[in-house]
Amino acid sequence: MRPEDLHVNPLYENQLDMKDFSNIFDHNAQGYKFYWFESIIDILPQKSEMTFKEIMCKMIWKAWFSVTEYHLHLGPTREGQQANLIEDLILKIEKLPGVKQPMTEEQLNRVIDDNFDLLRDDFNKLSTNVPYRLLSPFIKNRDGEFSWNRTSRLIEYFKKINESTPLPYIILDDTAVNKKVVVNPYWEQVIMDNYPIIKSWIQMEKVRFLQGRNPGVPGIVYKAGDHEQRMRRLEKVRTLWETYSVVTFQPIIDIYSDDRIEKDRLSIDHFVPWSYISNDELWNLTPMDKAENSSKSNRLPNWDRFFPRLSDLQFKLYSAIYSHDEVYHAFDKCRSDNLNAIWASEQLYKKGNSKETFYNILEHNLHPIYDSAKIQGFAEWDGVKVVS
Repeated sequence: MRPEDLHVNPLYENQLDMKDFSNIFDHNAQGYKFYWFESIIDILPQKSEMTFKEIMCKMIWKAWFSVTEYHLHLGPTREGQQANLIEDLILKIEKLPGVKQPMTEEQLNRVIDDNFDLLRDDFNKLSTNVPYRLLSPFIKNRDGEFSWNRTSRLIEYFKKINESTPLPYIILDDTAVNKKVVVNPYWEQVIMDNYPIIKSWIQMEKVRFLQGRNPGVPGIVYKAGDHEQRMRRLEKVRTLWETYSVVTFQPIIDIYSDDRIEKDRLSIDHFVPWSYISNDELWNLTPMDKAENSSKSNRLPNWDRFFPRLSDLQFKLYSAIYSHDEVYHAFDKCRSDNLNAIWASEQLYKKGNSKETFYNILEHNLHPIYDSAKIQGFAEWDGVKVVS
């Protein structure tokens, strides 16, 4: 973000240091600043004075699905322990009584309140640095008494700076997480006037941070924000399987149960969960009974048991594509939404593949994705229970 990108009212533009504001995310090794400031601006429309605890609860909510559903890491592990305080807190909260996925923000806050005595030390650790460090670009001259470890002195120091150079916020002293952030009214106006730009800036920087922490994980951009409704493009694939069944007079078989799927119970499953792969590619999709789909959730089917079945069923569909015009036309309609990988369109679904060739191409390309999801923390599923 550049300071000149923001709309600033001429009445106060000379009082605000926009250049320093554009540097607030510098030195952000653990990503706390993204979640802290984004939480502030999301609370701001309701109130300009907020407690550390309110902000940190919002931070946890913003990272909740990234960690619990998508298994993203916000920081490294050290001796088996999460080094990132937000990620560590989320993993602790996830194990508390009353946590059932999917959670709403209200439910999450209730769990935190009910168990705050167990979480208090973690909240206190999280509040130690980020509220103050975010303001570091505005500090020009550090005298000999300046210290990041003396929070009461820092609070007074920021108040003094604020008298000549308005800071985005000051801090009101209190006990631990009861301290308060008070947003400067001039900065509040800038933030509200430029909310879409500032929000997009935070999201872009957060995506870059998470991609660096999770190299090789696809679809980070879809997993970094709040848990919004995902757009699934599965209807054309469902139509393709229905057309295949009607034209070939073959039942649609659930590869996980070997049972026939009736039309009113047909759903489309991501073999490697959408929560990891973040696309709706045909080669990763298979028909599944609705009830079984709910049981599988976002787990990985046991590879040795279920991949051969996936490949066999996919090859039957592939064979029908090139032997029945109606199936081919239904397949052709899937190209824009469900066939974007070059290897799939130019190799897997190329006319003339034998069953062995089809199997080998699919395994060669899907197995590394499967293994990567497993490394990322997605549990295995054998059709009956979770495999540790």
